Amino acid sequence: MSAAFSTAQISALLGAGVSQAMIDAATRTLQPIHRKIGPRATALIQHFEGCRLNAYQDSVGVWTIGWGNTFYEDGSRVQAGDSISQARADALFRLIVARFEAGVEKAAPVATAAQFGAMVSLAYNIGLLAFTGSTLLRMHNSGSYAGAAEQFPRWNKAGGRVLDGLTRRRKAERLLYLNDLPAFDKAIGYRL
Repeated sequence: MSAAFSTAQISALLGAGVSQAMIDAATRTLQPIHRKIGPRATALIQHFEGCRLNAYQDSVGVWTIGWGNTFYEDGSRVQAGDSISQARADALFRLIVARFEAGVEKAAPVATAAQFGAMVSLAYNIGLLAFTGSTLLRMHNSGSYAGAAEQFPRWNKAGGRVLDGLTRRRKAERLLYLNDLPAFDKAIGYRL
């Protein structure tokens, strides 16, 4: 059965002489370009990244700006002395997070909204290359969701050091992944 049409609708279309190939083609055109994270995942990323309008070096010395962005719309790297407006920081966030949404969707095509949001937050922080090579992703894709959830805490180091902020972030991502929304909301102070 197609996600875009119910069984009854497909039967009616087939009964009216519409081929299965045409139904499949129509279904493909109705699919979204890519999934989007929800408000909780957005709040999670922004809570832990914070927004700074002047370039700064992160915990491992990488120049960063806005909502934790290390590069701009055109792919150029953030450099010392750069500054942006709040409007550009917000627009850059939306653009960059869309790239991570597409990358996570490709790597993990089957995921609940909560799992997807948690994995996008992780990928946004560690990069798609690290995410796509992770045990967490392999476990998720094999259906071992409890095992995948237990992988989040392992990503709490930067430059070889355990960071309290990363430990808290991974705890929140794990809670979101497990769809434990009351505990997640409390962990980051999220309100609907």
